[in-house]
Amino acid sequence: MAATKKSNLAIWEDLAVPPKDALKEIKGGRLAGKSDINPQWRMEAMTERFGPCGVGWKYEITRQWLECGAGNKVAAFVNVNVYIKQNGEWSEPIPGTGGSMFVAEENNKGPYTSDEAYKMATTDALSVAFKALGVGAAIYRGFNDTSKYAERNGNGGQTRSDAGHSAAERPRSAAPPDPNSERHLPTYEDCKRALSSAKTIAQLRDSWLYYYGAEDRTNFWSKLKPAHQQELKTLKERLKGKLQQGAAQG
Repeated sequence: MAATKKSNLAIWEDLAVPPKDALKEIKGGRLAGKSDINPQWRMEAMTERFGPCGVGWKYEITRQWLECGAGNKVAAFVNVNVYIKQNGEWSEPIPGTGGSMFVAEENNKGPYTSDEAYKMATTDALSVAFKALGVGAAIYRGFNDTSKYAERNGNGGQTRSDAGHSAAERPRSAAPPDPNSERHLPTYEDCKRALSSAKTIAQLRDSWLYYYGAEDRTNFWSKLKPAHQQELKTLKERLKGKLQQGAAQG
């Protein structure tokens, strides 16, 4: 049993601890003084463990979409599947969902549109998928007490990682403040609106996973009133039945 456990954790332990130079201090906003993992190190760690991208590991983008938030804000989201090669065979897909602000309110200057939102959302989605393999696990578990992950979720769960992008990956001009500190925090009404606007089963599922299933939103869900949780679950099931009926008739 001990040998099996050690074997199962071999990849995890190889990827769990980032070097100090891969931890970047967040300078401004609510997370000032906390640290984030440099996304480039994640790529390096995957390449060191499995081989070059496309040879020992690879990923595919399966979906890109936009969602409107409060005010004039619009967020970009990306779904990816990551694959690793073991013993000459590709693994099953390891999914990840990430997001970044596409349109955000810049302080006293009105809305700002980022031309790199999908790229940043892809980097975020990859970080979520990599996490399932153990990349940076020591930080997510809170072993580094300056980590933003430990502060937000208590158990070190994944949160939005846009602040970890290198300077080259951020919008090049008139960039808005750190999207982590400025982004719209979801509410009961946001979730209800997103579910109600779904036109297909897939859209309904994606909205539900975003607010309930995705790990960076579990803190939001736990803070909802029990009555609101039940109302959203009931709404989801009612809409699901309605959409299924419509698909069957179509």
